[in-house]
Amino acid sequence: MKNYITFLIQWIIWSFFSLAVWLSQKDQLEYKWIMFMIFCYFAIMVGFKIIKSKRVTFLITTLSLATFFSLKFLFEQFIPYN
Repeated sequence: MKNYITFLIQWIIWSFFSLAVWLSQKDQLEYKWIMFMIFCYFAIMVGFKIIKSKRVTFLITTLSLATFFSLKFLFEQFIPYN
């Protein structure tokens, strides 16, 4: 159950990252990378506080990141927002 809760909380964190990137469309790419690293660090720290295992936290963070951005990419391809 802890793994599932961590996965969902990290999805919320990635959603906030997506919102922050959308709000800062005119920023340079370097700033977006810095923001990504901050959100990634935050997601890892939240995961570690819940799970208490570095290996499992890393796996769940990688899984949540990969699934979130894969689904985001698919929705952007199939659902035009113009």
